[in-house]
Amino acid sequence: MDAKDPKSKSFNRNLTFVRDLTVAGTCVQYLAYNSTIPFLIVKDFRKREYYKDRSYRWGVCYDGSDLSKKALRQACLMMSPQDKIVIITVQEEIVNSKTVHADLDAIAAEHGVKKIEKMLLPFTKGMTVYKTIQAFLMSQAIEGDDGIAHDYIDYVAVGNTGLGFDPKTHEATYLGSVAGAILRAKRMNCLFIPS
Repeated sequence: MDAKDPKSKSFNRNLTFVRDLTVAGTCVQYLAYNSTIPFLIVKDFRKREYYKDRSYRWGVCYDGSDLSKKALRQACLMMSPQDKIVIITVQEEIVNSKTVHADLDAIAAEHGVKKIEKMLLPFTKGMTVYKTIQAFLMSQAIEGDDGIAHDYIDYVAVGNTGLGFDPKTHEATYLGSVAGAILRAKRMNCLFIPS
């Protein structure tokens, strides 16, 4: 990952970088339950130079919660001007599909992000929210005739819990199902945002 210059004003010093060659190794698991600051888990080491347009495509698991807005803001801070961002929302009952994307343009504009795609994925009975997101991410990773997956999402930002998380029935350090599955996914770079 080519991080921004640490001396620049836009560099976020409140971030931990983790290189994970395993599937959610002990370091990642420890951070998931104990970190108070965002951390970036890098499993796929492609650089921007891999792509013709030299840009990454960031994804944000977004349900309209404050934590998903925080994930979006952190991703925007880390993006380069040529990068693109994909907002991934599953149309669950608890997500107001009419207003969930209302704040997106304002948040992106705060950070100068102009290339935004908004994906509102239908919730299919019998599928979990994560399985719906996983199917979408896999569809974006299909390689073209040139051997490059042009729609590949290089980094996925996710909060440790989503709207459906009930703190009364889980420990405060509990991981939501989507966050837990994304952390364990092999080759998926993850920007993890703790609450």
